[in-house]
Amino acid sequence: MLSYRMIIIFTALMFLGLGGCSDDNDSPSGPTLTVEQETLSMLLDSLPSKYGVPGISFGMIDTDGNTWVYATGYSHLNPLTEMVPDDLLKIGSVTKTFTATIILQLIDEGVFGLSDDVRPLLPTNIAALIPPCQTDSVLTIQHLLSHRTGIHNYTHSADFATSYVMNPHQTFSDEQLLGFIGDSLYFEPGVAYNYSNSNYIILSLLAETQTGETLEHLFQGRIFDPLGMANTYYPLSDTDLPEGIVDGYFDFGGDGELNESDLITYNSPSAAAAAGAIVSSIPDLLIYLPALIEGDLISSELLQARKTEYSAFDYEGVHYGYGFGLASQDEIAWGHQGGIDGFNAIINYLDSGRGFVVLVNGQSPIPPWNATNVANDVYQDVLSALMIIDPALYKLDAEKTKNGVYSRGLTMLGFTN
Repeated sequence: MLSYRMIIIFTALMFLGLGGCSDDNDSPSGPTLTVEQETLSMLLDSLPSKYGVPGISFGMIDTDGNTWVYATGYSHLNPLTEMVPDDLLKIGSVTKTFTATIILQLIDEGVFGLSDDVRPLLPTNIAALIPPCQTDSVLTIQHLLSHRTGIHNYTHSADFATSYVMNPHQTFSDEQLLGFIGDSLYFEPGVAYNYSNSNYIILSLLAETQTGETLEHLFQGRIFDPLGMANTYYPLSDTDLPEGIVDGYFDFGGDGELNESDLITYNSPSAAAAAGAIVSSIPDLLIYLPALIEGDLISSELLQARKTEYSAFDYEGVHYGYGFGLASQDEIAWGHQGGIDGFNAIINYLDSGRGFVVLVNGQSPIPPWNATNVANDVYQDVLSALMIIDPALYKLDAEKTKNGVYSRGLTMLGFTN
């Protein structure tokens, strides 16, 4: 993967001892922690220092549908502020699960179909930005949802990186973002799998064109409000970022020390847009996760299809399958990972009915963790502690991760194979 680093010198931040805090489940006046919760709280308290990140926010759903939230470490290092479970963090490519759900809802309503050619459904000026097929292949909505288009990832573009560095607070239009994808395809649609944020920019434009509504309104009216997700937002400019968002931290210099800057937390979310701009909290994502995986946001037919029609690949010793904006992991869970500068996220719902959400406000500066999604590493540690997986089955392979799980541009929006 291509890598573009900002040439900026920041004052190094030194970590202090990290403590933990949860909701009232472990307060003196609250219910006593279960043995499992006690085990996890001690584990989670140890992980910020293990991975070198400021804070971790965690949520769990048990097989009876009960939820538990816990936070440890810090949401801000200056001034030093403890992380709490209600804190707002960027969720990166977990956003794609929302965008895909909107598209699948419109398919349920007969607005368009999975096998429809997307170009005629878009404005002419947008369709013209999509590189042409060299054969009689048709670029379908299903290809976009499952990353089988061959369209280049705009976040891997040197021109995008340069534009972003010159003005990280600019508000990009979707049309501008698609202007960075070039004039050719990696491969003809349907031939192979290649993760590309560009696919979800096109899907958002499709939804807006066919409904006459903005994606923000579609999210609000179709997902956030119906589910009661009062602390979830889709900002497209730095001034739209919700008050109270935690600080994200990133090792810009590659020197093993994290940096803090408004270029990390308060850069323009429009650079991620429908591929990664949502801001949310653990409690809201614990509402969303079961609704996404086994609820009625979409028809049972499409819910089954998004879990069965997928591309399979292995990464870091983990087996993945990518369907319609949804990924399987280790063949035991469905969800999505996400990352954007200074933040990592994962939501996963296991076949057993357990659910897990992890949000982290820093990229690890510690090799080899600096090349991984720390939220996923925390998730794996939790599964091991609960004896859901054998820890020996998940081994970090430095050779496989040397290029990073994320596109190491200035926006790290999703894992690739």
